[in-house]
Amino acid sequence: MKAKELLKKIYEEHNLEKEDLYIDKTRGFVVIKRTGIEKIQFQNNIKANFELIAYRDDGGCVIKCTATREEDYVETFSSATPKNCTNKFLVETCEKRCLGRAIMKLCRIYEQGEVFSSDEIENQPPNTLN
Repeated sequence: MKAKELLKKIYEEHNLEKEDLYIDKTRGFVVIKRTGIEKIQFQNNIKANFELIAYRDDGGCVIKCTATREEDYVETFSSATPKNCTNKFLVETCEKRCLGRAIMKLCRIYEQGEVFSSDEIENQPPNTLN
């Protein structure tokens, strides 16, 4: 399945709305925002557990997320540091990143490429992906 077909399927199956996506026409990818990630999570009855792996004096951290849906299971990690995060709530940002990665892995959204969660894109336009 091509990326456009996969995105259309995800969009329709999870009742996503235009506001749940960010389409970067210049760089050629689609971002599922936090609102879309949470819709996908709840509609698929996905449970997520988080574990703080590392915390630094500057607030930087690494979090592990274990996500399950029926018999499917994924683990993934995320990080947030003052160098890769523009807001001051690093732990919360790290958790959000980790959840997005876990949901997209569990639902096999990454397989075709060109579709990402909002916190995986470098050089994001300000205030467009939250």
